[in-house]
Amino acid sequence: MAIKTQDQFGEELEPTADEIWMNGQMNDTGNQVKIQGKNLPFEIKTGAGLWTMNANSQTDSDPGTGVFKYNQNSQGTSTFIYLSRYDLMGQDTEADILAMPTGSRFSVVASLSDGYGHQWQTTGAVVDGGDYMKIPVSNLVDLGNIPNNDNAKFEGATQTSATVSVSSQATGWANYEDSTYTSGSPLVVNNARVKVTNDGVTSNITSQWPSGAPDPWNTSTNKLIGESDGDSYDIRIEFTCNNGASVAYADLEFDIGGAIGVFSTSLITEAKGSGTSTDETVMVSYFTGSTFISNGCDIYLNTTPTGDNISFWDFKFFIRRTHKAV
Repeated sequence: MAIKTQDQFGEELEPTADEIWMNGQMNDTGNQVKIQGKNLPFEIKTGAGLWTMNANSQTDSDPGTGVFKYNQNSQGTSTFIYLSRYDLMGQDTEADILAMPTGSRFSVVASLSDGYGHQWQTTGAVVDGGDYMKIPVSNLVDLGNIPNNDNAKFEGATQTSATVSVSSQATGWANYEDSTYTSGSPLVVNNARVKVTNDGVTSNITSQWPSGAPDPWNTSTNKLIGESDGDSYDIRIEFTCNNGASVAYADLEFDIGGAIGVFSTSLITEAKGSGTSTDETVMVSYFTGSTFISNGCDIYLNTTPTGDNISFWDFKFFIRRTHKAV
């Protein structure tokens, strides 16, 4: 899979067939800075994600809190970056930096001196030096040495498709078909509110769901699951129903609990007459916020508003993620 993109230096880049690249970028929103990228997932106050350049030393040693340096005086020829685990705001970045796999691409850009900086690719595993990290690198783009004592931004990261993050895979789909409730043994909702279940035994297809993301339906807890605050989804629910009256009604409810509770209700009308089965399809679009992520989402069939008695079976869920939170 090849995707053309541009780095922050304006250079057009085209990955090889076995690579997927993700742009890293700085987004300023008030006094918050978000540096996006698989291996530099900082979301912290302004000044974080910044280190001060020490151009006077190239030795393999701790550069000091909030400081970094190269192992060559001519920075673009360096093969190692020595980076304090703590940035200028005191944030400990060790876990994120050490997680960078071989082949990750990132940029170091001067904050005070416009136009200076480098783009790098890691050539091996990052080494834990205790209070600093040793990042083995090969230079991709050289726009000149970053001046001594200038602050520099570490932006973004990319990697090969073998370890690609779910962050680069926005969409996908999954399918679940229940075996518990059948025409011979239906889910009976008689003037009641009953939770819908789907064991995914008849069909459970998740191979097209974004790699690394939690499956959208938990067949053990029978809940819809969210990954990130801001994701959006579509769900198509299919089932067959039957009733003992000429006309009967039920509400299909999506309930995330907490202060929000039911956020979507769809009216099911069974109007073919007593003893006549009806195939129903309900489509709902939803997004996941903090309450959804914490609690998951239960699906209920509710006939208490009308007191009706309806039987349901052959539940099928088709779920599609339409947007990945930014």
